[in-house]
Amino acid sequence: MAYPRVTSSSARSSSSASATRSRLTKVDVDSTIFRAVSPEVLFFHYPWATRVWCSLLTLRINGDQPPKHPPTQTTEQSLAPIIATSVEHPSHSRTNMSPVKVFGHPMSTNVARVLLCLEEVGAEYELVPVDFLAGEHSSPQHVQRNPFGKIPAFQDGELVLFESRAIAKYILRKYKTADLDLLRESSGIEESSMVDVWTEVEAQQYYPAMSPVVFECIIFPVMRGAATNQTVVDESLDRLRGVLGVYEARLEKSRYLAGDSVSFADLNHFPFTFYFMATPYASLFDEFPKVKAWWEGLMARPAVQRVCKNMPTEF
Repeated sequence: MAYPRVTSSSARSSSSASATRSRLTKVDVDSTIFRAVSPEVLFFHYPWATRVWCSLLTLRINGDQPPKHPPTQTTEQSLAPIIATSVEHPSHSRTNMSPVKVFGHPMSTNVARVLLCLEEVGAEYELVPVDFLAGEHSSPQHVQRNPFGKIPAFQDGELVLFESRAIAKYILRKYKTADLDLLRESSGIEESSMVDVWTEVEAQQYYPAMSPVVFECIIFPVMRGAATNQTVVDESLDRLRGVLGVYEARLEKSRYLAGDSVSFADLNHFPFTFYFMATPYASLFDEFPKVKAWWEGLMARPAVQRVCKNMPTEF
């Protein structure tokens, strides 16, 4: 499977720029508002703002100017094509139960992790946008949902949760069936422990090795206009190569990380790897055929494809 690479916005047509311009709403176009926020926070916790920034960047590279008087349409309305207010899994009929709510934006890696689990289990859910520039992340209502003022937050009736991995596990437990146990909790302590191990490996080894490449190749250039620090990239790629070697050895023994069927341990890797594959270094996976086959298998899953639709790969 071929993956898109990061491309310059200058390659886009003027008609594309016009379409982009029309989506700028309820935003102060002065870029200093973005420079005041760290890119890690803006992209991963409030990443819909990244799309606005990218739109501004596109306009400036193409020589266009943002409109002086943005449309009166609200930010939430402008995100309507992106945010699915109520999502029903295509293979499941609607029930009388109220859908669970996810507060955030689908571009966020952490929100994507939660959405992927909801799609895998076929749960109906409502995706509620959180407007960072309007300060909604620090509003009393949102801080009650997530005391750290981050995304995602999650609500199921009276229960409110935060932290994406905890939310994901709750979803997988709630909707578990005899045929769908992605935590392997019905398969015995040994299998469930393997899911736990590789979930921790992703957080402690895989993510720290991969994330600097994404920051240097996508986030810092887009958010700060900074040049890529190739030294950081090279050091991170060396570390990631070592981590992928461990994964290759594991996947020589089983099709998936925790056994011969997919589990949360595998799905947990999807969001950040998806963005890594939009960098110029996606070919690193070619050095590890088992890892590459594992990743391509994950990408082929219908649930993954549905979540991918709202995760951009060009900046």
